[in-house]
Parts: sequence; structure tokens; C-alpha cells
Amino acid sequence: MVPSVEQVNDGAELQLVLGTLSEHYIVHHKVLEVWQYGDPTTRQRLFIIGFRKDHFPSDFTWEWPKGIFNEEEYPTARDIAVSDDEVPTTYWRKPIEGLYQFKYPRELEPGRIQPIGFAGDAERPREMGPSKNPNWIHSWDGGLSCQLSTNGGSRRPSLAWKEGQPIGRTRLTVPLETLRAASLDEESYMALARKHFARKSLGMSFGMWLHELVNLGVPVSTGIALDQAIHLALQSARTESTDHCAERECLRAFSALHELDVDPDDRLIYPSDKGSACLSRGVGLSNPKMQCDLGDTGASSHLQETEFNPTLYETQPSKSTFHTAGEGTISGDIQGKQDISVLNLDHQPGCPDSVEHTRTVTTVAGLGPSLWSLETEFRDHGYDIHLTHGYRPGDITGMYRPDTPEASRFGPESFLPMVYDFEGHGGWQVPYLIKRLIRSGSS
Repeated sequence: MVPSVEQVNDGAELQLVLGTLSEHYIVHHKVLEVWQYGDPTTRQRLFIIGFRKDHFPSDFTWEWPKGIFNEEEYPTARDIAVSDDEVPTTYWRKPIEGLYQFKYPRELEPGRIQPIGFAGDAERPREMGPSKNPNWIHSWDGGLSCQLSTNGGSRRPSLAWKEGQPIGRTRLTVPLETLRAASLDEESYMALARKHFARKSLGMSFGMWLHELVNLGVPVSTGIALDQAIHLALQSARTESTDHCAERECLRAFSALHELDVDPDDRLIYPSDKGSACLSRGVGLSNPKMQCDLGDTGASSHLQETEFNPTLYETQPSKSTFHTAGEGTISGDIQGKQDISVLNLDHQPGCPDSVEHTRTVTTVAGLGPSLWSLETEFRDHGYDIHLTHGYRPGDITGMYRPDTPEASRFGPESFLPMVYDFEGHGGWQVPYLIKRLIRSGSS
């Protein structure tokens, strides 16, 4: 429910609900900001969780799921934006006469909108304006505002707009962005919405119908995070879960998954988008996505294409030359550090969902697929290389540096997980997200 319920009649109605539930349940309630869980909007919702007293001990402790984003790395509206040339003309609005453009927009904050202009009466700034021409203009670099079923509330400039430029034409949110804001799979959810759409009986357009459906639901990444936390709580009480989504290990929220699953009831795909974990200001590429480097025992350095140059820092020209399998040579362009989160896609035992890692990369023009140097991690960072079938409990596949006196000179205990034959490409690969934001001309 919306958080404002806490202010209605000084919270009396909410306390009545909580008190009634407390007769039979151990009750917890909290306002969650969905952007922290990977759903890139400014939406806040109050959630109530109840555990039956006849199943759980009185001293049972409930832990709310932890978010994956923070003050440094967080999703923005730009992360889910459709390119300007793909926006239908019906969503564009002509430049606004008399627009008040803010000279100094509000500083960017995680999970908050960034207003950059107002097209209404300056003496009545709370008026949103008509849904087809909202008064408020927001930037793409803040959060996506909570959408109304009319798609009103706000609009945005073209993606190419930069602070200090005239705003020019603006546009409304398109249906694909509405779905992405809730981490919903575009194809399967659109099919579901069209299946149940009847203009005559509903009395609304398909776009409004889609907004109604999305607004009434819980954003997928946040919902899965709650489902899985509840599932763990049920397991601790030895109570069987009936949620077939939460109990599937492959359906971990926030992971860039290589296995998607279709719900047998509504045919929707959960989680929505295997790139949803990559929606972050910390991801360096213009089209944020998970990267996979092929593990290579022959490569003496981590190698990437020159398109990754902007993700590196503390860079210097590379003087390295590398021999190729065809007996030719390729030359390095630049060398620099790169901050990444290595993903535990196969849920390796004893390893978290992601592991922070900083590595040194050399970029090469025309390289092709990126290469992860197993030799570099073995030689320079003290990792042992483990490639197993997982026959025995505790078997791991990846790079492991133990907590021993001999290994401590390289650094603390660490495990970098790998996957075999990812998406049928063969070989051992290292999946990861690039964390550093691109900065033009950074060094």
C-alpha cells in the first residue's frame, strides 16, 4: 500500500490493521523504496509481512531483504529509456511556449526525480496539468516518477538533451518503459495485457489499461526479493512454501540470470530481464549488460576491445604485443584498472551472489570476444584455478585464493566464480558487471 497510509488519521487505520493481524500473526511492516531492489522508479510502498504464531516461535526474527543498489550505484530513468527514434510520434510534444526552465536543477539523488522545467502557472506549482501535456519536465538522469494510469504527471526531453541546453520537444513514457520500470518481461506481459483488453467494456485505451495493470502490481525485482526472504523464513520454521517462484533457486532476484523460467499459470517470464541487475549508474556501457569473458590459460593479460576504454581508470598507453593463434600479432591500445562485480550465476557453494573485484585490463582494437587471463590471476594475485563437475558437495568452479599465510601476501581469502558452457558457447567463462561509470576523457 502507499506509505501515506501512515499519516491518515495519524495512522489509526494502519494500527487497527496491524493490531487485528497481531492476534494470530507475528507482524512486521516497513516502507521499501523499490529502486534499491532493482526496479528503477521512485515508487515507495508499505509492506506488511505476517508469520503465523502457531508455526513460528515467539522470538522469531524477521530480516527484510537487503537492496542491491545504494547511494553510489543506483538505477535511473535513462537505464530503461527507449531510444528517441523508436518513440511513436503520438508520444512526442512540441516545444513549450512560456516554459520555465530551471537554471540550477536539483542535484541528483538515488531514487528521486530531477525536475528541470515547469510548463504550468508558476504560482500554482503543485498542479500536474493535463495527462496529455503534464506540467512537470523531469531529466532522464533522475529516477522515473510513479506513473499515473493516464500516463500523466511528467514528461522528459530527448535523450540527447544536456543541462544548460534549451529543452525543446518533450515526450511521455512509452509502454515498454512502463514495463521495464516494474522489471516486467516486455513480450510476455504485453501478450497478457492484450489478451484481457476489451476497449468497449473497459472504457479506456490499451495504454491506459497497461498502466492500470502495472500500477496495481508489485514491481518484480522487489516482489521476488520479498518472496525469497519469506521462503527462507518458512524453511527456518520447517514450513513448506507454496510459492513455486520463490523456491526455484534459479530465480534469485537481481542476478543476471542465464536461465529464465515461465510461470505455468500466467505464462509470464520471471524475473523479467536478465539484464535487470545491470540497471545502475555504476555500469559503464551505454547499453548496460552483463559481460562474459572467456577464461584463457594462454592470455598473459586480461584483454578487451577498445570500446571498453572509457570503463578504465589510471590508464596509460600500452606497449604490449600479443601473439595470436594464427601466428600473427596484435598490439595493445591502453592499459588501466577496471572495477567489476563477478556474478555467481551457478550459485557456487559458500559464495555470495556477486564478488567485488578490481583488475588490470589491456584493450586491443579488433580483438573480438574478451579474454579473461587465468594466468594473470594465478601468477599475480595468488588464485588457484578450480574446474570441477560438482560431483561432491562443496566442489567449486572458479578462482580461489585461500586464507593461508602463503596466500596472504597476495590479499585476503577470495573466490571468483566461473560458469561452464554459458548459453551453449562452450569453455569456462567469467560473468560480471562493470561498475565504473563512463567519464569522457577520464584517466
